[in-house]
Amino acid sequence: MVPLNYIFELTYSIDNVHILYITLFIAYTLVGVVASFFIGYVGTRGLFYIAEFYLTSLLLLTVVLLSYTLRYGVTLNLDLGTILISQDIQLTLLMSFDIVRLLGVGLIVVLTFIVLTFGIEYMTREAFAYHVISNLILFSACICCFIFANSIGLLFIF
Repeated sequence: MVPLNYIFELTYSIDNVHILYITLFIAYTLVGVVASFFIGYVGTRGLFYIAEFYLTSLLLLTVVLLSYTLRYGVTLNLDLGTILISQDIQLTLLMSFDIVRLLGVGLIVVLTFIVLTFGIEYMTREAFAYHVISNLILFSACICCFIFANSIGLLFIF
């Protein structure tokens, strides 16, 4: 028999991992947005290293969340609210973190990591390399949000 305190601690730690994952993902998206507006402050190599740090962290947390999901069968469904367009039309904003979506995001993160790693060596002396990296960050963040979206409202947004 498992003690009751152990079950509550396990649920609490899983919630903390989800919160950390979402926070890290939002930070990765904000890096792409800030890099698009404030061009050249960190340079091409600096943006590359920042993006690689966030991608590595996202990949490690994706593996941790995938192992939790496979081991305990825990999936997270987030209700972000509804957008009322009219009285008859409303868009619900739902995100879901389950096994298939985490595998898809892991694949996107690995592919983005590979493209950034080989692309930075290929485009080191190009003038537009900074823009390419910032656009790749935004594109991969939007694709990951598109995978996590569980409603038509978020699909339209991303």
